[in-house]
Amino acid sequence: MSNAVQCRRWLRILAMSATLAWAALLGAASTVAIAADPPPPPSAIGDRPVFWIAVSPAYNTTGLVAAIASASDGCPGGQKSCSGLWISHDGGASWSRTAAQGWDGSRLEITLDAAGREVMFSQGSTLERSDDGGATWTSVGASGLPAIAPSYPADGMLAVANATNGDYVVRNGVQHPVAGSSKPDADIDFMLAPSFPDGGKYSPALVSAEDTTTNTLLVQKCTADLVCSGVAPLAGAPVMAVPIHLHPAGDYASSGVVFAQTGRGIYRSADGGGSFALIPMGDPKATATATPMLALAPGFSANGAVRTAYAAVFQIINDQTHPKQSGSEGGVYRTTDAGVTWQKMGSPGPVDGGVISVAVAPDGRLFAGYLTGFAGQSGTQRPHNGLVCSADGGSTWRASCPGVGIHASDAHNGGAQGAGGNGANGQGGCAGKGCAGAQDAHGGSQGAGAGAGGAGGVQGVATGAQAGSSGVLGAHPAVSAVAFAVAAVLLAGLAVTSGASRRLRRRRRLSPDET
Repeated sequence: MSNAVQCRRWLRILAMSATLAWAALLGAASTVAIAADPPPPPSAIGDRPVFWIAVSPAYNTTGLVAAIASASDGCPGGQKSCSGLWISHDGGASWSRTAAQGWDGSRLEITLDAAGREVMFSQGSTLERSDDGGATWTSVGASGLPAIAPSYPADGMLAVANATNGDYVVRNGVQHPVAGSSKPDADIDFMLAPSFPDGGKYSPALVSAEDTTTNTLLVQKCTADLVCSGVAPLAGAPVMAVPIHLHPAGDYASSGVVFAQTGRGIYRSADGGGSFALIPMGDPKATATATPMLALAPGFSANGAVRTAYAAVFQIINDQTHPKQSGSEGGVYRTTDAGVTWQKMGSPGPVDGGVISVAVAPDGRLFAGYLTGFAGQSGTQRPHNGLVCSADGGSTWRASCPGVGIHASDAHNGGAQGAGGNGANGQGGCAGKGCAGAQDAHGGSQGAGAGAGGAGGVQGVATGAQAGSSGVLGAHPAVSAVAFAVAAVLLAGLAVTSGASRRLRRRRRLSPDET
């Protein structure tokens, strides 16, 4: 059986599990007498969990932003994944779901070619490329999310880690194998220095990997030819925290600052990847913490003027003394000192129940995918998911932001005006293109339950939910269902991820309490 067939089988199984878990959650909620649910929070695309967000480097001109969400209405014709690919061409003022023919992706990146045209790459059962804004996709290599070289407009260079078929580099459309790590390491993700092939004081490239003998996660230093060696462990990171995405500071060549974002924590290095320290983030009382995405502000540098970054944080809280305070929480966390300290943004607000994706645009506006309704203040209110935008650095969140780019004049800002109240259901004042997605997605909670596909970066939450479920079980019946529902929904987002995690799933079956 091929890897692609196995992946699709996993998708179907996990989607079914997610649906059953969501039904269990709602059933548990119905057994507790509580006040009526508050109005659903705002969302640009309705009640759908958003697992990945990417912003185009040409955003200021084109307004292109892409989001991956689970689908409530099945798979469009020609699309291999039951996730939905949503596109905005006006900086988040309006969104539409593209057909994404041939797409099988879970994470994506956007870059520019030599002519300044936008090119999308996505990680699915193969490496996929789109040259038409995500409408159609073609396979261009073995699976893996590419590290895009700074020279890409000139030579089309990509570095792709693939633990199953071997690491490789693409230059001008031609693939060349590279050494990467040697066994027993399974490579996960390359990082190329912003000045690659020159690394300045530090290595020109790094690679995240899993030692398959000890089941530990680590980062290695690489030459310009991508021959990698050495061990910088990510202390305390469980195996199911993969994939590990490496984010260098713009001044990496002199500062050595690089972040390792895992599903179960964010690590910071100030010595070019020689060592990493875990960044404390979120509520320390949490049973499980997930950090599904990290976004560095454009121009981010450790010692420069722009030192701002954002992290998506989702946590499960188990308070047996005060059961109504158990559930999920989190949000968008911001640093303004290059990752030394972090503060939660936009609270109280729709992101308080937890965030599973975040991205920042060149003009500073933010996009976030949230899960809410698990919070214990109301005990068992119906969960909601959605996509929101902030034009003030995360202080306030709306369903949409004012239009930007060449399509801004076509965008209707009704989505922003109707963001309060029932914005997720296309009510509360929404009108025009700015709310098309919200109106289309009325009553989309089934989509959250059947969330097959999604981004690979959230798998740490699933294991975290499972790990904490034994403690949560004794706290509150609805909270127990929450833990399993979150686990199932986010597990559904794992099915197509890095080659390393697929190989890991084939090698052994995880027990429910493994951390």
